[in-house]
Amino acid sequence: MGAWWFSRKFVVGFRSEQPGLASRFHQNLSGTGHTAIGPRIPAETLERFWTMLAHNQGSVLNAAHLARNLDVSGVTIGRYLDLMTDLLLVRRLKPWTANVGKRLIKSPKIYVRDSGITHALLNIPDYNSLLGHPVVGGSWEGFVIENIMSVAPPRVQPYYMETPWR
Repeated sequence: MGAWWFSRKFVVGFRSEQPGLASRFHQNLSGTGHTAIGPRIPAETLERFWTMLAHNQGSVLNAAHLARNLDVSGVTIGRYLDLMTDLLLVRRLKPWTANVGKRLIKSPKIYVRDSGITHALLNIPDYNSLLGHPVVGGSWEGFVIENIMSVAPPRVQPYYMETPWR
């Protein structure tokens, strides 16, 4: 199970012996190939954005923090995230809002959908290194969510539930 979790669908390209393959992937993704469904994003910005998402795997989205670090607006972060979600590279998990507590959490949790890409973006070389990395919990959550959603009926909408007192 650990090997399956560590190396997923797209990981062959990211972990290949060909230098710069991941960088070329980002350039192709940010180039003209997706302009029909979204704006052009510079390759370097896309790579930084995706790496930041990997570092925040399974965390509640803080668009202002990401925007400040990328030197763009919060609206632009939303557009980037919409594009990555539309391309099925990122999963945006909405909060369950039926709770009537005083403090409702309204921001989604963000997951890079392929755990192998998450590990490659974070330069995690092997399974044992993953177990000692701070992203291990979020990576496992994302892996479980993707596997559950792969067998769920097509119209199932996943949510997360978090209480303010944890």
